[in-house]
Amino acid sequence: MMVMKKVTPDMIKEWKRIYEENRNLLLPNRKSGIELERYLKTHYVITPIIDREADKVVLENIIENEIFRDKLPKGVMPNPVTYYVGESKVFVGIDLVTGYFYVEGSEKIHDELFAYRGLDDKELDNYYLVAEYVRCTEL
Repeated sequence: MMVMKKVTPDMIKEWKRIYEENRNLLLPNRKSGIELERYLKTHYVITPIIDREADKVVLENIIENEIFRDKLPKGVMPNPVTYYVGESKVFVGIDLVTGYFYVEGSEKIHDELFAYRGLDDKELDNYYLVAEYVRCTEL
């Protein structure tokens, strides 16, 4: 989901094209953080990380980014859980409240979780998120 290179006008044009072709075909389908965690547990061998610093990665990404923070119910703090996947030490953090997730070390797992989680009403109005969702669901 995170763009790791300089965004070009051609990239934006492509995202908007995918958005226009697909937006009317999509309905809100975003799953909860609990559902996302359940999916991870049933599809991968995971090891819980019991470390405040690992949880802090998820917590700070939500608190410091308005787009993620706005998904928190009023007066509720994130409830992060963190895991290593398999023996490869891929890091996955999930907020059980908002469904925000963070993956370090595997684009495949990130894309799989992004496709599974889906998009909510507000996200369906974002051409980049729709284009990314379409790309991830086509893998």
